[in-house]
Amino acid sequence: MNPMGWWCPVTAPGCDKPDTGHWHSATDDAFIANLARLGGTPAAILQDSQMMRVLLPVLRADYTVLETCADHGDGMLSCPLLACAGDRDHVVTGDAVAAWLRRSTGRGNIHWFGGGHFYLAEQPQALAQCVAAWCAPWCAPTGFD
Repeated sequence: MNPMGWWCPVTAPGCDKPDTGHWHSATDDAFIANLARLGGTPAAILQDSQMMRVLLPVLRADYTVLETCADHGDGMLSCPLLACAGDRDHVVTGDAVAAWLRRSTGRGNIHWFGGGHFYLAEQPQALAQCVAAWCAPWCAPTGFD
């Protein structure tokens, strides 16, 4: 197994990040192997060297931000928050999802979808319906036709 583990840096600001290495600076082979373990990226894309030459810099940039971004102050929000995750995600824990709700003084809710780390790609309509239902109280018609 790769010594960096399976962690993908999906944590709320202010949460300690596990010390599992730095994917943004991993070798291409290790980085691609981690993407394969996470699922969500078709093997045909991961095996296409031309496609990976285009995608790797973008993916590394995402990982760089997630792995090196520092939390500066409490930066509390006052708005309602909806945190969503897959109930079979081996990357994001329940504690990590709940931590997002502690970043706001507003109302918060967690919605668990059936699925793994890429539940949102597997169930885009269910996710859109969940978000629409969550937003509905704040988006009610005003009666100004």
